Amino acid sequence: MGNNTIPRKTVPREFFSLTEVDEETGPQTMSISFENRGVATIMFLEKVTAGISFNDSTIPRDYEETLTLEISRVESLTPGTFVPVANLNLGSQVSNAVRAGFPANFSGLSRLWVSKHPSGELDLNFQGWIVVPPGNNILLSITDNRAPGRVGIVAVTVIWSEVEMFGPVRNDNNHPRLKGKVYDGQRVYMPTVRRES
Repeated sequence: MGNNTIPRKTVPREFFSLTEVDEETGPQTMSISFENRGVATIMFLEKVTAGISFNDSTIPRDYEETLTLEISRVESLTPGTFVPVANLNLGSQVSNAVRAGFPANFSGLSRLWVSKHPSGELDLNFQGWIVVPPGNNILLSITDNRAPGRVGIVAVTVIWSEVEMFGPVRNDNNHPRLKGKVYDGQRVYMPTVRRES
């Protein structure tokens, strides 16, 4: 007897990560941009972790030394220094379509997320809920509110996944293998493969 159920298989994702460590004096903001240059690639932000550690200092700790994370959509972005990216899929030779780096200039920010972490560290699992469609950019800004003159290290790790859509992308932003809108920034319907029993 045959099985009447039709299994669903989502397109495999490529997972990528980057880590940046910076030593500075006084308060600072580290901004990392993500440009989705792929014509048929969707980026899913998976996880952001960050933390600060301080060297010996004679400055009293009377400041609220916190980390603040802001994630924004960017309309205009000028690339600056690119950041090395690692593919987390064991044995995969696929390169990232999303280009990460420190932007030279940007404008037209639209805030998607902001959170403040008084502990001086953060570990946020977005599970792909922040979606970056083809041709769009986001900016992650991690602000370290340390006391002026206080020396320390800020470490940031970002993990995201990328999915290559099947087939051409139509002008009306509907993919022939997807149901519903793809580029609404809120939800993405993944392509499926139908198999006969």
